[in-house]
Amino acid sequence: QKAHLVDLSGHVDCIFDQGHNGYHIDPAQRRAFIAGLKCAYGTSGQVWLYPDTKWDRASYFLPYPQRSGAALRAQFDDGERGCMYYQGPVTNPGQEFMMAFGGRMLSDPSRDVDDVAAEVLERLYRPRGAESARLLARVFRTAEDSYFDQWREEPFRKTWGIPVPGEFKLDARLFGAVPGPATYLKEPCLDAAGRAEYRKGLCAVIQDVDALEGRCRDEGRLDRIRRAAITTLNMLSTISYCVGEPIE
Repeated sequence: QKAHLVDLSGHVDCIFDQGHNGYHIDPAQRRAFIAGLKCAYGTSGQVWLYPDTKWDRASYFLPYPQRSGAALRAQFDDGERGCMYYQGPVTNPGQEFMMAFGGRMLSDPSRDVDDVAAEVLERLYRPRGAESARLLARVFRTAEDSYFDQWREEPFRKTWGIPVPGEFKLDARLFGAVPGPATYLKEPCLDAAGRAEYRKGLCAVIQDVDALEGRCRDEGRLDRIRRAAITTLNMLSTISYCVGEPIE
């Protein structure tokens, strides 16, 4: 049906291939496909978090600038000129950061991801000195890598029929009158080994946040990170206990 999309492209401003569970246009063929369109082509930026709106806003801390930034740059290089960039609760420190980060990357996708992240952290947290800035950057990088480094294609293919999701939900149900379970901490997102590694990463985040005490003019943001990390550790430990996993 690609020929129909090409015809449609002469009548609209942009066609979005959102990528919730994989793209309709194979990324390997995307550049050639975009070149044949008469309008802009866009996605949702490859990876984004969909929170449960009934959860406490400070109950998770999951920034992902490295994954998002690399994807936005690669897609822009393929010719993409549109993005449906997802946002979230501004009181959540990870979501607040990702909104500011995404706006800057979308305004200039050629920028270095680390430079953009550092600019956002400087604006939001105002670290006192280079060492504090380095430690703050490590907090966000550890939070990202200790979760996403545990993802493997095979469990997602077996369970959801996709390599990895674009949209990952904290609670896969989304609907209901009460907060749902933390499904993003269970299979296929995290197995027992993944939960153990993520637990270590969150403990490291808390240690670094404690070391930053008094070294940033952050207006309470570091406290929100600490609270979110502690709450997530509580959920991880509860899951591990219920399924009989060791808790270090």
